[in-house]
Amino acid sequence: ANIIEWLWVHHAINAGTIGTALYAGGIREATEDLGLMRRGMLATREALAVVRARGVNLARYRDARSILRVPKPGGRLVLSAQADQDRDGAKGHVGWALLQRPD
Repeated sequence: ANIIEWLWVHHAINAGTIGTALYAGGIREATEDLGLMRRGMLATREALAVVRARGVNLARYRDARSILRVPKPGGRLVLSAQADQDRDGAKGHVGWALLQRPD
C-alpha cells in the first residue's frame, strides 16, 4: 500500500475520533453519549470523503472500511468496544495525555 495514502486515511480517522474525544472531554465521555458518537462517526466519514476525493480507494484500507461499514445507529456499540480494547495501547500515543480529563 502507498504510505502517503495510508497516512491520509489514518489522520482522517484520527481527526474524527480524537477530535470528538477532545470535544467531549475524554474517550469515556465520547463513547457514553450517543449524540457525540454520531457526530464523531459523521466527522470521521466526512474526513474520509476528503481522502476519497483526493483519489484514494478507501476499500484498500481496512481501517477506513471498518468505519464506513458501521451502521450509524450501531456505531456507538462498535466504537465503544474498540475504545475499551485500545485504551491501554493508546497510552503510548502522543495525543493520549490530551484525552485525559483531570479528576
